[in-house]
Amino acid sequence: MKILKPIIWIIVIIAVVGGVYIVFKSLNNSADNKLVKLNDEIAHLKNTVVPIKYKVKKQNDDMLTVVVKFMDLDSNVIAKEKFELKGTTVSFDFMVAKFKNGYVAFPYKIFTDQIAAEDGILLYKYYEKNNYPQVYFSKNSKKAFRDGIEVLYDKIRKKDIEDLDVFGSMVQNHPSASGRINNNTYKIIVHTKGGLEIQKD
Repeated sequence: MKILKPIIWIIVIIAVVGGVYIVFKSLNNSADNKLVKLNDEIAHLKNTVVPIKYKVKKQNDDMLTVVVKFMDLDSNVIAKEKFELKGTTVSFDFMVAKFKNGYVAFPYKIFTDQIAAEDGILLYKYYEKNNYPQVYFSKNSKKAFRDGIEVLYDKIRKKDIEDLDVFGSMVQNHPSASGRINNNTYKIIVHTKGGLEIQKD
């Protein structure tokens, strides 16, 4: 019996480790399947997505007041936030994921010519609800799309992107010739087939 007890414990440990591995493998396969289905769903996205609209409300010699609206796929305002930033030129950084059928881009940071990108303000919390990025929410979207976006967003947020084609992309609002940013509303456009740009709204 003294010999059997260690053997039994070894068998139990192997069984537990094996069970954990199987569960982990199953979860990974489930996440991978959701990303595969997301690729199919991206083909049905609009050609352009507008996750952000913003206005520079005030511009001094070295300070900007920027009001940012985060938008969902149905053009509803998710959140509105005012940022007081040191600098004269406002920039937005996005995390972009490339798929066979198109691109998905999540607002990542806001920064300026006097605030380095690595020191910029993280934007995830402003448009995230229940771990889902509301900039890719639509009341008409399919479950496969929502599930895939949720998995993708979670991986990007946790920087678990080794198996994904993900890169950063920046857009910048240049001052006018007079050195001032006009009091216009701008929108950041994500082209589903690739590319980001700023336009007047």
